[in-house]
Amino acid sequence: MSMEPPLPKVSIEKLDQTPGLEYVPDGVVPEFFENTQEERDLVRKLDKRILPITCLLYLFACSFFAPG
Repeated sequence: MSMEPPLPKVSIEKLDQTPGLEYVPDGVVPEFFENTQEERDLVRKLDKRILPITCLLYLFACSFFAPG
């Protein structure tokens, strides 16, 4: 059985000094996560296509694998 070495602990201060990485506290949305109207429309369009198919597959699975 191989033992993997433990991961090194990284402090927040070290993350701040690392280029390309930044610490984002919980509840703060970074700039690149913009919630635009175009994105909401795309998600709604995908939901309208995926949700009915998923529901039908679920009902089929329930009826097919139900005991009795």
